[in-house]
Amino acid sequence: MPAPYRRRVVQSINDKGWNLLQHPPYSPTEAPTNYHVKNCQIGKIYNDLDELVADVKVWIASTSFTRRM
Repeated sequence: MPAPYRRRVVQSINDKGWNLLQHPPYSPTEAPTNYHVKNCQIGKIYNDLDELVADVKVWIASTSFTRRM
């Protein structure tokens, strides 16, 4: 975020009494970039949330997360 905007955003957060949370550091072992759930959903249309959850579970079960580590 550009510096002029950052100052205003942080001030607005402080004025509202909110806590500014820091992002955790990036860790390639925690979130490998070659495993995106979105890729398994390309071109699919789900009728409900249960159908989506079932498809994601099948994708997780069929994916080797240790293959490239």
